[in-house]
Amino acid sequence: IGLVGSEMCIREDLTNKEAFTYFCTLVTIANNPDATIKDVVRTCGICETTVFKHLKKFDELGYLVIDRTGTYNTYRYTEPDKLYITIDSDLLNINGNKNQLGALIRLKSYTRIGTNVVDLSLNRIVHEVSIQHDSIYFALENGILERDDKKTYFTFIHPAFTHIW
Repeated sequence: IGLVGSEMCIREDLTNKEAFTYFCTLVTIANNPDATIKDVVRTCGICETTVFKHLKKFDELGYLVIDRTGTYNTYRYTEPDKLYITIDSDLLNINGNKNQLGALIRLKSYTRIGTNVVDLSLNRIVHEVSIQHDSIYFALENGILERDDKKTYFTFIHPAFTHIW
C-alpha cells in the first residue's frame, strides 16, 4: 500500500510520535475504511488515550474527518491537493521504535520534490528539523538512509520510502 501524506502537515504540525500515529491511521483506513480507534491502536501499538488525542488533533488540523455517527467513530482521510509524500506500509515491518519511525516519516517530508534526497546535513537535521542523531544513525545502520561521501545530504534507500508517484 502506498500511502500519501501532506508534506507540510507532517513537516510543520506533527511531532515524531504524532507522525507515526498519522501514518498508522492511514494504513488502518486503507485496509479497512470502517476502522475504529481500536483498529488504529492495534496498528500503532500505543495506548488508546494517546491515539485519541492524536486523532483529535488530526481532525482539528483537517487531515482526517471523524465520522461520529453510530456507536463507534470512523475516520476518513483528507487527501492533500499538493505537495505530498508516499511511504509504503512496509514501514511497519522495520524494527525501530515509534519515535525513530516517526522521525523518518517527518524527514521524508524534507526530500526534494520527486526524489528521495534530503538536502540537509546531519547538523541541520538535528537543529532545524528537530530530529535527534540517534534516529539518523538508526536509519543509516539499518539500510534506510545512506549518506553521501561529503556528508552534505542523505538519500532514502529502503523500499518503504523509495516509491515516488
